[in-house]
Amino acid sequence: MRLRSRPACYLLAAIAYLGIAVWHFSAVLPAPATLLPENRHLAEPFLQVSRLDANMVLWVVTGNAHRLLHRPWALREEGQCHPLPQAYTLGEHMLGEGVLAAVPLALSGDPVLAYNAMLIATLEIAALAMFALTLHFTRSVPAAFVAGLLFCLEPGRLRDSGHPYIYGDIWTPLAMLYLHRTFARGRLANALGCALFLGLAVLESLYAWLASLLIVVPYGLYAMARHRRDVRRWIGPLLVAVVVVTGVAALVLGPYLDARSKWDVLVRPGTMFMPIGLYAPGRSGFPGWTLLLLALAGTGERLRRRRDEEGEDPRIVLACAALLALWCSVRTVPLAGLEIPSPLLLAKQLVPGLDAVRALAFVGRGATLAAAVLAGYGIVAVGARLGARGTALLATAVACCALAERYVPALATANFGVTLDLGARDARPADEDIALLRTHAQGALLDIPRAGGPGQSFAGGADLLLASYSPRPTAACYNSYPSPLDPQLGALVTELPGPAAVDALVALGFETLLLHADRVSPRSLEIFMAQVDGDPQVAARVALLGRSERLWLFRLSTPLPVASDPAQLAVAAPDGTMSTVGPGRITLSIAFRNGSERIFLHRSPIARTRVEARWHGSDGAVAQVEQVPVLLPLALAPGATARSSIALAAPPRAGTYFLTLHLPGDPGDAPLAWTSVAVDTAHAASAPAGDAS
Repeated sequence: MRLRSRPACYLLAAIAYLGIAVWHFSAVLPAPATLLPENRHLAEPFLQVSRLDANMVLWVVTGNAHRLLHRPWALREEGQCHPLPQAYTLGEHMLGEGVLAAVPLALSGDPVLAYNAMLIATLEIAALAMFALTLHFTRSVPAAFVAGLLFCLEPGRLRDSGHPYIYGDIWTPLAMLYLHRTFARGRLANALGCALFLGLAVLESLYAWLASLLIVVPYGLYAMARHRRDVRRWIGPLLVAVVVVTGVAALVLGPYLDARSKWDVLVRPGTMFMPIGLYAPGRSGFPGWTLLLLALAGTGERLRRRRDEEGEDPRIVLACAALLALWCSVRTVPLAGLEIPSPLLLAKQLVPGLDAVRALAFVGRGATLAAAVLAGYGIVAVGARLGARGTALLATAVACCALAERYVPALATANFGVTLDLGARDARPADEDIALLRTHAQGALLDIPRAGGPGQSFAGGADLLLASYSPRPTAACYNSYPSPLDPQLGALVTELPGPAAVDALVALGFETLLLHADRVSPRSLEIFMAQVDGDPQVAARVALLGRSERLWLFRLSTPLPVASDPAQLAVAAPDGTMSTVGPGRITLSIAFRNGSERIFLHRSPIARTRVEARWHGSDGAVAQVEQVPVLLPLALAPGATARSSIALAAPPRAGTYFLTLHLPGDPGDAPLAWTSVAVDTAHAASAPAGDAS
């Protein structure tokens, strides 16, 4: 097909790619609003974790879509782990997937259906983006079709439907195309196109962004060198693109660094790299023989001849970029008896926040992007002597080989270790639970029973799926990192349905309580309802609005006023406890009490407050002063007490001290908290944080 009929080429390619994408997700087609795709080859406990991951991803993606449609100003504020601000920084933001899910969610109102439509769209976009890039460089429709097919049929992209944000480089080929046009033609429109598609990659996830940069940056340096004589034409537009992309990256990724500094989270002692052996044939990281052989053919031909398009034949730099991505994804590469470390091991020491990334192994996916373009050149190279019709037949045969490689069980197992076809699970909650939630939910959601600590992640993962049917802030929390608010919030939940706990939770925005009756014993449910029905203080705050076989929904309210004045916490005497610690850095659990007649609510945004810790000797004189951060109570009913941990240095001399906490500049007549501490030089200095007693 001649290039002058390019719109027809795109239309036919789009139809073919869409058919393949729909066929790949055919397992969910019988009930797309009920079924979610999943890897059929996972066994317990990995299958359960995978399902919880998928629940969380669906909630984040469709929640982002809902906020884009209805409350775009709250896009980064509302979410899980309420009331933690910008809780998405504990995991992945997935804003790009939310953009793709917005239209199907608006049309259907169903999160499962919208998520499945988003998955199909990711394959379609990946294929068409690569089609456009390869068509421009090779001027061959058959080559472009094969390249697009191989890129969208990346084995990881096919088998991991629960983590689409990892494979979010679907826009990167278009970013490269517009970057090429910026260098070759100049023009601000081309630079803005590049910025748009690189910005969309930032919206996907850090994994997609890093994988894209490992290909785009080497290519950009190559194009800069090739067009150095025309620097006046492209330097201005390029700088605009750099400023725009940097701004988007700062806007999306900056809060991660802010959360890291505020909460001492997003710190990981180790990082998962790809074992180099997994890139071998028959293993999970192998790209498939079709892609590999075509990429080698395309690269090999470049050693004999150039195929310049607007001054560029990027095959050598793309091959080098692919090798760079693979090198970065493994911890070390054995070479001549040496172990060459990944460049990212050094980058982790230099780039803020990079050490928080769990699996840098995924940056190796960038190699597939480069290899797909090279595979398109491979079609051109092999078909050079076959003529136009022969090249079309060659591309058809290669496309069939690629599909067979992935969907014929024996071939898929030989290439990738497992088959790549997906199964499906019934993920839709009971219709009566959905109706109950949609009819009565207000404010933030709180699910009980709620596990604390690491177990809260699994409880939260199970609750997020139902919450996706009424997107709003929720206490459910399932992320790469736990919420730093979990200890205080968990303490409040354990006191439900006590009036003080309800008062504090309502002040934090929780208005809907979801009691999962199928997860508690009949006796526990009986005790809970006896308090709701029998205690007038509880009955004034907790009202049952509806129930189903599994779910009881309550409205929470309080008759008390709310204030955020730290003076409400001022105390005039020690809390009556005595902790024994050793000298040096220690962690204490310290009590705060609300002595006012109003509910105390932490000022927004919630963050640790720097307080002045004053150690007073037995004579009352101040022996030591230090400013340290501490999380004040999230919310406290009148007369209630909450505990928070504080890390600080104990005095070096043994003795009994009064420790008081003050806001900086407070004269100290009424501290925020006051406790007694005995410093014993014989006390185990190596006791775990918080173990002081």
